[in-house]
Amino acid sequence: MPSVLKNTKNFLIIDNKLINNIKDEYYKSEKKISRLLVHNSPDDNVQEMIICFGKSSLIFPNCSHGKSESLNILEGKMKLINFDDNGKVTKKYDMEPLGKSSNPFMYRFNKCEWHTMVAMSDIVVVHEILEGPFEAPKSENPNWIPSDQESLLRFYKEMI
Repeated sequence: MPSVLKNTKNFLIIDNKLINNIKDEYYKSEKKISRLLVHNSPDDNVQEMIICFGKSSLIFPNCSHGKSESLNILEGKMKLINFDDNGKVTKKYDMEPLGKSSNPFMYRFNKCEWHTMVAMSDIVVVHEILEGPFEAPKSENPNWIPSDQESLLRFYKEMI
């Protein structure tokens, strides 16, 4: 998969050079999103990623049903939007790195809910931690989630 960097090491140091590599992949990517898989295998009990996206990125609402998920914002500004099971927006949060503002810098779902992220700055870098192992979605998304990029863009504009 393009724009996905995979860790093969037992011990990994994440520094500015590695973050800059992830950003370079973002700029080169067709979908305007890149990620470093910090974990080694989809079977790992902890799935950890550094993800880079920006204002031209479109992230579909998603949910890892019944699993925990945490996210720390490392760079940039984003809006986290939470939904109920019927697609109604339940909460919106502006998020920025610790010390940049009084906005939250981290979230955690003990049991994941429907949510999405929208970049409010040119580039956003986040550290996401998901309960593993990775499981591909078992069913189609609910009908309230747009099925194509153009519809998703309109969906975002209505929410923001």
